[in-house]
Amino acid sequence: MGVRHVEVEIEELVLHGFEGVDAGALAESLRAALRARLGAGGDVGKSRTVDLVQASALELAPGTTASALGRAVAERVDGSIRP
Repeated sequence: MGVRHVEVEIEELVLHGFEGVDAGALAESLRAALRARLGAGGDVGKSRTVDLVQASALELAPGTTASALGRAVAERVDGSIRP
């Protein structure tokens, strides 16, 4: 039986070098991208708590939109919580 419920709580998201990015748009993009990635199935694994995720550096072009940044962060978070 597949996973029926996935809950991700991000208490704090720290991004360096992205001053001026619309925080609301970033949060909505991240939320939507995580929903799509985690809802797509695959092996999410057992219930667990991850206290800290330190993702590799993002290399994005100057002027990257909040939406693109949210998708890139979601990719890193998804990759760090899967077994």
